[in-house]
Amino acid sequence: MINIVGHSFGGPTVLAFCDLIANGSKTEREGTDPDDLSPLFLENKPQKVHCASTLTGVNNGTTFASWLRKPGVVIISQLCLMICSVFGNSKVARYYDFYMDEWNMMDNQYERTENHLRGPFKIQKQVNRFHKNFFDSIGHEMKLECIQEICKKMGPPSPDTYFFAHSGDRTHYDEKRGCRIINKDANFISKVPAILCSKWGSQYLADNYHWNLDEWTYNDGLVNVPGQKAPFCFPSEDAESFSQDFKKGIWYNLPTRQNFDHLSWIGMGETVEDTFKFYDDLLARYAELP
Repeated sequence: MINIVGHSFGGPTVLAFCDLIANGSKTEREGTDPDDLSPLFLENKPQKVHCASTLTGVNNGTTFASWLRKPGVVIISQLCLMICSVFGNSKVARYYDFYMDEWNMMDNQYERTENHLRGPFKIQKQVNRFHKNFFDSIGHEMKLECIQEICKKMGPPSPDTYFFAHSGDRTHYDEKRGCRIINKDANFISKVPAILCSKWGSQYLADNYHWNLDEWTYNDGLVNVPGQKAPFCFPSEDAESFSQDFKKGIWYNLPTRQNFDHLSWIGMGETVEDTFKFYDDLLARYAELP
């Protein structure tokens, strides 16, 4: 049995992985020759996941991505892929793998024989093809409307697995501005998206959804606190602490960590000692669960 933890978009990744382990894939079973079918896609498999946790996971989406809409997401993706175009086949990829070789935007770093820089628009044809695949871009999949559709297609959570959702908030109410804003000591990467999550993002919710708008103004800089909670389509409960009795097959929303932004979970802005202590304690708690 394994314990699996996913941060940020690792949250939906954990959901997808646990769904495959628990339910397999009907699409793969129907479209693949039985002799070629991976055991991962079979149903009624022995369960392998003891605990599944998301850390500020984009489990229910973020108003940051939804407010950007398709044009905004495409622009940001374009900028990121231009960087991939320049450095994807250079020595830089030895230290940071863009993982875009499957889209033919770069060579596999283990098979590449030459290292060189390219122009930012050298792979624009492949980039345009990438933009057309709506559900292959995390920018689109982080939208409220998209992640809801993805979760609805998943089977029920495994009755043999514990599920936990960890959330963080690093905002406070500013009376002059009349809204919640990110704390001054937050990571600089989180400060601009926090504006979209708090003020402008709540207006998007008001225009398109009927959720509690005040709750969605709380965020960690990139993801609204309700977006970090257990997937809406699965059974869940709020937990007061990690010391209570938990049941398998149910998602538990652990208390929101205050003054914790999106990158605090990976140690940015935190001490090495505090970061390792958090994960050591987390694994120790998993080990105590029957």
